[in-house]
Amino acid sequence: RLVEPLFNAETNLSQDPEAGMQLLWDRKRLHADTWINWQSYIFEEDSHQEAFTVGASWRIMPGDAGKPLRWHIPVQLVIHHRGGEQDTTSLGVQTLVNAATGAGLTWTPCGGKALTRLCAEANILATYQQSGHLWPFDSGMAFHASAGVTLWRSLMLRAGYFNAPKHFVSIYGNHFFSTLSGRDGQSHDGIGTAYGHVEYSHVFARSYVLGAEAEVFQCHMPGRSETNFSFGLYLRVNPSIVIKRWG
Repeated sequence: RLVEPLFNAETNLSQDPEAGMQLLWDRKRLHADTWINWQSYIFEEDSHQEAFTVGASWRIMPGDAGKPLRWHIPVQLVIHHRGGEQDTTSLGVQTLVNAATGAGLTWTPCGGKALTRLCAEANILATYQQSGHLWPFDSGMAFHASAGVTLWRSLMLRAGYFNAPKHFVSIYGNHFFSTLSGRDGQSHDGIGTAYGHVEYSHVFARSYVLGAEAEVFQCHMPGRSETNFSFGLYLRVNPSIVIKRWG
């Protein structure tokens, strides 16, 4: 999964179902998820532009996999591209990039019943407008740190802090992690966001998850600050069909 500033989980509910291809690689020292989501096809006489997103979320895990305390290196990339058709060159081309990398620690106590997992991570994030003029700036940097705890394998508590000293835009993240407002088009010179998240989930019938979650955001921008919160219930269905196993 992508770090909190790069992806808002509610996007799964607000966007069309994904159409593309995903490659997963799960080994002791590397968890890799790479995908392409083709969001807009074009056919004969269509007037809109084609659009797709390429993403990668890799977790490099050095050290002994059997130890309770283990560190990891996250490497994440999201590229959104729109346009480039030969017959609609007047509409222009947009290519937007988000990237993140850093380091994290995960502690999984042996035989723990109440405390089942403790983790912390810090990342440097970058944003880049490779082509187009959708944003009023072409690049920016941000910093993000978070910590979380899992209790009784079902209750998850997470808190974090995000800071962009000048410019940063998250392509698919929450607006609380962007200096460019999605409501009025204003651009702020920096933003700092502290947030907390609590979630309870129950797995049943292997592929079904029923849960509840709540979160709060405290944002500080030059000359203003605001508090936002949300809560909800969800039912997640994740069926899988194994075509063939190797190894």
